[in-house]
Amino acid sequence: MPAATSQITSEDPNSPPKGILKPLRYRFLEEPYPFRQGLPSSSNTENISPDGRYTNLDRRLVNPEALKLGGERSEERSGYVRVSRYLSKEEIQAYAIRTHKLRDSPLIRCSLCAILRNTP
Repeated sequence: MPAATSQITSEDPNSPPKGILKPLRYRFLEEPYPFRQGLPSSSNTENISPDGRYTNLDRRLVNPEALKLGGERSEERSGYVRVSRYLSKEEIQAYAIRTHKLRDSPLIRCSLCAILRNTP
């Protein structure tokens, strides 16, 4: 019989055949809010939580300017903003509301237009 068509047998002839899939592993988060763990990338060590937790927020939901106005230390990444501490659901909602107000502000729209006109 060729090797490609032979069946895989176990040592015990009475045991059921082994499958190729690995058993399922279930992982649960301690808290239902998204966070990342790691070291801060900035050398500025003020307002850094000792356990090194981060909250990643979608840029469509929260503007980095709203976080700066709230006094949060954050990093801008492509697609998301990383806040250097754990934010609760209520805090995220408050920053989302603040972002909505900033985006609707005519002053912000005018300043963005001025910045875009001055860029080469």
